[in-house]
Amino acid sequence: MSVTLISYTSALTTTKTEIVKHTDSDPEKEGFWARKESWKSRWVKYWRPKTIYVPVWKKVWTPVIQNEWVPLPNSPVGWSKHDKSSVSEIVY
Repeated sequence: MSVTLISYTSALTTTKTEIVKHTDSDPEKEGFWARKESWKSRWVKYWRPKTIYVPVWKKVWTPVIQNEWVPLPNSPVGWSKHDKSSVSEIVY
């Protein structure tokens, strides 16, 4: 039962992440937006007409979109922009 529930939950949750690298054209980029979509249930009340209007609660599924700012990490200590060697060495 719980295995089915886990696979069902993972099937309803999708993650879309954009991979961004520091490039020469955009060296000042500090991060990117990651978007996560998941489906959650909520209760909605509507009115059913009878002799009088009767409130009825109904469970509906709606998407929840979460945008999160993901900062890019700083460059390693040994990196130098104008370093001519292919491998930079860190002196301890």
